[in-house]
Amino acid sequence: MKGADGTPQPVQITTGDTNGTMTEVLSGNLQPGAQVITGQLASGSDETKRGGGGRRGGGASKGGGGGQ
Repeated sequence: MKGADGTPQPVQITTGDTNGTMTEVLSGNLQPGAQVITGQLASGSDETKRGGGGRRGGGASKGGGGGQ
């Protein structure tokens, strides 16, 4: 997850179903709209040269949370 200072911060989550594009998050300390890091580009890749942003914030996820 992206921390308040913009640096990556580890967050432990439990995942559920996935279709390879979207993955259900069953539990963990994530809030709706949090910016998450789902992968890492290799140094020197086209995206890093262009300063590409990749996926940011929000994103769709399966399920509606809750489960309490």
